[in-house]
Amino acid sequence: MNTTEALQILREELRTYEQRPYHDLTTLVGQVIHKDRLAPSGTNYQIDAQFMWDDARLHTIRVIVAIDDSSLRYSVLPMSEDFIMKPDGSLVGK
Repeated sequence: MNTTEALQILREELRTYEQRPYHDLTTLVGQVIHKDRLAPSGTNYQIDAQFMWDDARLHTIRVIVAIDDSSLRYSVLPMSEDFIMKPDGSLVGK
């Protein structure tokens, strides 16, 4: 897997969810969204986005996006990044 290319795609996907309203993300809690994406290099990447309550008391949502190229190494341990969104739409730590 070209880690530079994969990281760019991963971060693009993560940003699409960071830009969504909090309410939209609440409707996705408990779901996993799977996408396939063909990169300019010709590599087919598998992207999974998972949505969960991070802290039910604070109503924060954690979104985790993972990417792999179906190779054994990265299928077992995909590259991933995440963020936490507060009810006011702000991101924890940003």
